[in-house]
Order: sequence, then C-alpha cells, then structure tokens
Amino acid sequence: MRVAARLRAEARRADERRLLVLAGDPDRARRVAERALDAADVDPAGVTYVGTADTPWERIDPDGVTRLLGTTREAVVLDCHDECRPNA
Repeated sequence: MRVAARLRAEARRADERRLLVLAGDPDRARRVAERALDAADVDPAGVTYVGTADTPWERIDPDGVTRLLGTTREAVVLDCHDECRPNA
C-alpha cells in the first residue's frame, strides 16, 4: 500500500488530486481500498463511499452522487461493481 501513501504525498506537494484504481472481486477491492486509505493516513471521517455496499465510511447511493459536487473530501471511494451511471 506504499503506492497510496506516495500518491497522497505527491498530490499534496502539487496541490492536485490523484486516482488509485482497484479492480477485481468487489469484497476484496473494498478491503484493499480500506488498507490503502489507512496506509495513506486518511481519516475515515473524511472518506465518502459511493456505492451500495456497507462500509465504514459515509455512504452515498450512486443516484445521489451529485451531492458531492462543489464539496471537498479527503478521499472518495467510487464503487462501480454493482452499477455505474456516469451521467446520473
């Protein structure tokens, strides 16, 4: 999970955002996301999960993702395993 910590440090230095893509089994991907966020020292209170599974983070259903527009979060986990509607 060093890659997640490196990406976060790089993003902070550049005052930009970074994207870490995880693929594969949905449950495993969510576990890896949790480990990556922990390794990058991201406060769970600053994480929003967009998807339908139960997670330890604030959860928004995919049809409510527009609520994030104009906001800033430490991290957003976008889970496209069950559904992905980019124009919703």
